[in-house]
Amino acid sequence: ALQAGSVRTEESTTTTIPEPTTTTIPALLQPAPVILPPLPGGSIGPGSSGEVVRAYQQRFADMHFDPGPVDGRYGTGTVYAVQALQKIMGAPRTGRIEAAEVAAMQTFNYPPPLQPTGEANRTEIDITRQILTLYEGHQVRLITTTSTGSGVSYCYNTPRVNPTRHVCEKANTPSGRF
Repeated sequence: ALQAGSVRTEESTTTTIPEPTTTTIPALLQPAPVILPPLPGGSIGPGSSGEVVRAYQQRFADMHFDPGPVDGRYGTGTVYAVQALQKIMGAPRTGRIEAAEVAAMQTFNYPPPLQPTGEANRTEIDITRQILTLYEGHQVRLITTTSTGSGVSYCYNTPRVNPTRHVCEKANTPSGRF
């Protein structure tokens, strides 16, 4: 009911439904294949040095592994880069470059992401292989070795309790998004 002096107006409502959007995740860019120099004596490892070592360090850097300085000296960083590659290969973790590692490095492709539709910038840890992969803009920026809890029981003596106490625990790294 209208009261004296009131005006009736018509109101209209329109509803717009937004157009669906899709996000396309860019393809994972793989390292280009290369030909690496032959290994002197068929193998290089800690303590090796020279231009051949530098070439392999540069390949690791190009593949986004971290060999440490690309200086031609096979140090701890290069050992860790080789071990990360060996973990991906499923090979024994010797830290030395031999024929199998050369072949893998020449035609290396990144393993598929654990979360193909994950965030553009994220870190993935492959507990099975013990590898950490850092993604930026959906592209690999770093692959490195990691050490997570294996689920194995271990024991130690704690000097913090008087008298010393024997403690047993289980090495555990929980799964999830953190």
